[in-house]
Amino acid sequence: MIFNTALTDAEIAGGTCLTYVTAHPKYTNLIDYWPGNDGYGGRLKNQAPLGAGKDFVLKGSFTWDGLAELPCTTAPNTSTRTVSQLVKSVDVVSTLFYWMKVTPAASWGLEGSTWLSQYEIEFIPL
Repeated sequence: MIFNTALTDAEIAGGTCLTYVTAHPKYTNLIDYWPGNDGYGGRLKNQAPLGAGKDFVLKGSFTWDGLAELPCTTAPNTSTRTVSQLVKSVDVVSTLFYWMKVTPAASWGLEGSTWLSQYEIEFIPL
């Protein structure tokens, strides 16, 4: 994503895994956005509101290759009622603290998430 205005740290962090780019608070300032999910052909479609006619054209020898991992948690699959969750290496320390019931101080600057808490009902008796 390329914007024609500055973003705050919170706007950058909050926009990392948006399901719908239109939900970004500065969507109207988005001049270039190539999500790279086309998966065919030699052109990445620019999906920014101000990006008409600015597609990213691939030249030379290239092949498409899918990623084994998703970069973000994906939206729930409504037919199976499941959610995909990508566990990242930065989550290891946060998960260990979660299991030990230790609340890390914000000043430690841990980047990982305690996504496991969303599934407590499945493994902690009521």
